[in-house]
Amino acid sequence: MNKYIPVIVFVLLNFQIIAQSAQHDSLKQVIKNANTVEIEIDTYLKLAKLYLRANPDSCRLIATQALEISTKKDYEKGKADCLHLIGNSHYKSSKVEALRYYNESLEIRKKINDKEGISASLNNIGNIYYQQGQYEVALDYYLESLKIDEERKDELGIAKSLNNIGAIYNNLEAYDQAIEYYKRALAIKEKLGVKTDMAATLNNIGRIYYHKNNFELAKSTLLNSLQIRIEIDDKGGIASSYTSLGGMYKEQKNYLQALQNFGNALAIYKETDDHKGIAELLCEMGEMHFKLKNYSKAIDFLNQAHKIADENYFLPEIVFANMNLYKAYKALGSFESAMSAFEIYREAQDSIMKEDRLAEMERLQTNYAIDKKQKELELAEKNLELEAKTSENLKLFSYSLSVVALLIIVLAINSYRNNQRTKRLNAVLSEQKGEITLKNSELHQVNEELLATMELIEKQSKEIAHKNTNITASIQYANRIQNAVMPQIDQLEEFFSDQFVFFRPRDIVSGDFYWFKSFENKVYIAVADCTGHGVPGAFMSILGITLLNEIVRPEADLHPNMILNNLRLRIKSALKQPGKDGEQKDGIDISIICFDKTTKQLDFAGAYQSMLILSKSNTDVENYEIQSFKGDRMPVGIYLSTESDFTPYSVTVKENDVIYLYTDGYADQIKDETKRKFLLKNFKTLIQGIAGKELHNQCADLEQNFDQWRNTAPQVDDVLVIGLKI
Repeated sequence: MNKYIPVIVFVLLNFQIIAQSAQHDSLKQVIKNANTVEIEIDTYLKLAKLYLRANPDSCRLIATQALEISTKKDYEKGKADCLHLIGNSHYKSSKVEALRYYNESLEIRKKINDKEGISASLNNIGNIYYQQGQYEVALDYYLESLKIDEERKDELGIAKSLNNIGAIYNNLEAYDQAIEYYKRALAIKEKLGVKTDMAATLNNIGRIYYHKNNFELAKSTLLNSLQIRIEIDDKGGIASSYTSLGGMYKEQKNYLQALQNFGNALAIYKETDDHKGIAELLCEMGEMHFKLKNYSKAIDFLNQAHKIADENYFLPEIVFANMNLYKAYKALGSFESAMSAFEIYREAQDSIMKEDRLAEMERLQTNYAIDKKQKELELAEKNLELEAKTSENLKLFSYSLSVVALLIIVLAINSYRNNQRTKRLNAVLSEQKGEITLKNSELHQVNEELLATMELIEKQSKEIAHKNTNITASIQYANRIQNAVMPQIDQLEEFFSDQFVFFRPRDIVSGDFYWFKSFENKVYIAVADCTGHGVPGAFMSILGITLLNEIVRPEADLHPNMILNNLRLRIKSALKQPGKDGEQKDGIDISIICFDKTTKQLDFAGAYQSMLILSKSNTDVENYEIQSFKGDRMPVGIYLSTESDFTPYSVTVKENDVIYLYTDGYADQIKDETKRKFLLKNFKTLIQGIAGKELHNQCADLEQNFDQWRNTAPQVDDVLVIGLKI
């Protein structure tokens, strides 16, 4: 078979594009005339690399032929280089196989002290761990590669390792460390004048800046990257820069500028026929039109995205497009189309989860392969040690042979005496052997019992794990339903200049919910906390949303306190609560407002919940005053004390006032080491402290403060805070 491989190799070359034929012919001639194994193997590898991207199987075939020649001629460096290239050919299709070949190559390169090759192998092994999300392991390999490159003063290799380390910190959201390594890599690339890599690193740094909300630095850095890519006519890079700029403007909610940059990127992807890029940009532009309430245009772009993604099986884009199609159709009142899009979204999401499980299986398989290889290396080291010891023992034997001859006479004299002693010892050993046999029998019986117990425990553990998986899947599906029935916060842009929602369920599904409904100039908004957490609370939230949709109608024109009175009656009826002692007191703590954007009148009523209004001080423009409107101390549900109507509040608000509605989860959160609650007074102080910031920054500060306070303590309740700026 081996004698036909060169023929197959050269036949494969004839099926490549015409532009490469001269280079192929030249390389074939070099192989034919090669007078050293180094030139022959180097040329085979150059041939193989021509096929690496377009046809990895052909690349692998040529590299395997070169490996056989290297092995036959005992050319160790050639063997290592061939194994490395074979690993590259497996990189996209099988990380397990790629890792196997990289490790074999690394072993040879360490043996022959090929520093450049060792660094390349370490980097590629690190890349595999990086792809699998094992960032700490990947970091170890990248740092080892960096150390070698620094010893060799290989600046390009140093820059590559620094860039890889920066990417790890970026994925871990350790942005300061990521920028540090990216900038070190950038300085080297600028010195070497490698403009393609310079632009890519600048793009990475710019994206980090806008994730850190430093939009001014993000913009200048991304534009610098774009300018370099335009100079060198890097079309793929230009599209990537426009996409990053669009993402920055999207983060700033400057949707028109985002659309313009996404459109520039889309035009380039269409020119280069990049289907993946086209699908991604159509999704982004569809979402921007949805944000701008151009629902028909949004649907047009998202349908185009779905068509391309479906034809090419781009699952993330199918998920993104159909989730936004669901929102757009729902906003237009096309509920049948909305549900159809939601079904496609759900199926695609399930497929992604299946692929994630397959990826996890491959990751485990890779880890198994690594462990196996490690054990093989340890065994090989032990064999080498044994061989060394054996050789040393043979020398000692030859030296000792003469001594042994002299000792034979002495041994013969003592043999009779030793024989008698041996008989006595054998008798003792025979008795001890009987005792040991008895003990072994007892231990064997204990081991069998332990094994039976372990098998039973393993079986029960699998049954529990299977049930837990099914239960979790059901709860996750319930979470999708709960999210689907709660409205999108950006629908309030018609009534408020800015808004935010900080919503963090304690479990997968939540007992807290928010709801709103608008008619002409008025909008009704509710923030609620149902009895219980998790699944029980989620059932109550669905009941609450359903009843609110029935009560609040345009012809009713109800004050929030009347809505609460009506809601209380319906909940008691739905839960069959006659008001007897000892029965379950399920209910809802809730605050409701009604805002008229024409008159700026704000009506409020609350059940165990309050409302805060933050306004600029009339006497000191740098300070803010906070007003608190307290809800009644009775729930929407059964109440064993005397029931009364809920108290109505009405107030006129002014421009730039901020309204805050919240449940008790934030104030009730405990601190890990002291078990102290955060408390409502500290919540109000926190609100006043962040008053001058944009609402999206206020939301980020609330979330950061919550996590810092909680630290390692468990979350005790669902958390919901809504901010609305007039």
